Amino acid sequence: MAYDLVVNDLCKIPNVKKAHNLHIWCLTMEKIALSVHLVAENNADTQQVLRDANNLLRTKYKIEKTTIQVEYFMESMNDCNQCKLPVN
Repeated sequence: MAYDLVVNDLCKIPNVKKAHNLHIWCLTMEKIALSVHLVAENNADTQQVLRDANNLLRTKYKIEKTTIQVEYFMESMNDCNQCKLPVN
């Protein structure tokens, strides 16, 4: 599973501007875990963003174990090094 694909899909969720601090690991051969910070528009319903993200991860990537932090956008995030995709 490529990080950039997951980040791009998460950023397509309505009201999500960025995703960063993404970590994906295996708990068992069948169970994958994920943690991520999602940056949302300031007027976004963060609970809806959370529901949409979990639904995407569950249906497309079969990830059931998630820790997702939704935070509101700040201008300083435009230059965030953590928001850049890892180089393979």
